[in-house]
Amino acid sequence: MLASSHGDPLIYHLQDGHILFARHRAGRWEPRLLFTYLAQIFRCFNALATLITQAGDTLFDDDYNIQPNYVELIKTKIVNHVGA
Repeated sequence: MLASSHGDPLIYHLQDGHILFARHRAGRWEPRLLFTYLAQIFRCFNALATLITQAGDTLFDDDYNIQPNYVELIKTKIVNHVGA
């Protein structure tokens, strides 16, 4: 396991280098392909970190939710690195 968010793991598959994701307590345990190789996840996270850094305080609204325009930009960055 590389990391987890609220119990949802990112899993590194040793044999093929894929990064898998599975939801915690989603019923059946069926990890899904998220990234095909480790460098892909790093490039994606780097792109997201750059966007977040450039956005600064404008990333969040008054309730500390991510602004809708940034949600769309984040989704676009992820799709550019992972696919639809």
